[in-house]
Parts: sequence; structure tokens; C-alpha cells
Amino acid sequence: MNHAPEEPQSSPYRWVMLVMLWLLYAFFGLVYRSISPLVTPILADLDMSCSQMGFVLGSWQLTYIGAFTVAGFFIDRWGIRRSLFLGALIIALSVGLRYFTGRFVPFPAMVALFGVGGPMISIGCPKTIALWFQGKDRGTAVGIYSTGPFFGGALALIATNRIIMPLTGHN
Repeated sequence: MNHAPEEPQSSPYRWVMLVMLWLLYAFFGLVYRSISPLVTPILADLDMSCSQMGFVLGSWQLTYIGAFTVAGFFIDRWGIRRSLFLGALIIALSVGLRYFTGRFVPFPAMVALFGVGGPMISIGCPKTIALWFQGKDRGTAVGIYSTGPFFGGALALIATNRIIMPLTGHN
């Protein structure tokens, strides 16, 4: 028997795809809110001024705006799957490199790297939803996946002060 491949809109795996997109978008929210609860310890550890911290906190938005203008081109050229993976990889690299910061100078660049990967997620998620869902299900999927960054951001704020900081002796 020769079976034609299922359309993504009728595939039962579209809900699995939605969960994966939600997790990816929650990771996005977790990362962009992760510095906020740590501002005071970071200021002390890196001997930074409040102006420098403001520059760090705003650095990802500057690169995000620039990268957003070309992200759609790369998504169309490389495909959604590769682009979402690359976006997640760049965001994870941004977070991982922050650990090695010992002073102010490299810190804004490491945070700005988030702004390079972020648009791949911001554009790739809705495009994936548009491919995998239609009609009423698309509205439901958009409503579900768009809660991801808010959940991730709230998790960053709650977990940092309630769990992570006490486990590390507030250091």
C-alpha cells in the first residue's frame, strides 16, 4: 500500500509540535528575564555601575531589532527546523558564556548574543503554528504557545530568588 504523507494540519503530532514550541518559547522567556533578579549580585561581583547594567540589560534589544530584519530571510532559506534549532543554540550560547564573565567589557556582548538568536524563535514559532494548524485549532495553538515566554519569565523571577539563590548561599 502506498500511503501519501499526512498534511501537518491533520497530523496528530501537531500537538506535540505545539508543546515543543511552547517549551522553546518558555526557554526564550526564561533567558530574557534571567538577569533581572540577579542585578544586585552582578553589580557587586563585576563592580559595575547602574548605567553599565542598564547598557547590559538593553544590549539584547538592540541586536534583536537588527537581527529581526534579516531573520525571516534566514528562516525561508534554511527552513524552520534548522532556524529554530540555530536560534535556540545561539540563545543557549549566550547564557553559557555569561558564566565566564569576570568584568563588564564582555558582558554586554554575551547578553547581546541573545538578540541574535531570539528573532529566530519569535518569527519561527508563529510560522510553525501557521504550517501545522488551521482554523479554530490555529487560534487555540496561538493562544497556548504565546503564554510560553510569560511562563518562562515568571519562572526565572520565582526560581532565582526562592530556589537558586538560597541553594548557592546568595552568592
